[in-house]
Amino acid sequence: MDREYPGIARVILQFEHARLPRCRVCGSRETAEVYVGTTQRSQQIAFATSKVHLIARNPAEGKYYCHACGQYFN
Repeated sequence: MDREYPGIARVILQFEHARLPRCRVCGSRETAEVYVGTTQRSQQIAFATSKVHLIARNPAEGKYYCHACGQYFN
């Protein structure tokens, strides 16, 4: 994967070690940063870590997404 997308392994590790906030709705720690766009590189990152949540367009709801309750929050 790093051969096809130079530096992607480092980016994935940064996401894996990132401290994201708890969900403001349900309190879960299973949260992710929301990123807009679905390039091949961003899809590879999202497949490799649960701390990235890709969407096609920017939600007004928030910067973070909760995997437990499915809500967006800031």
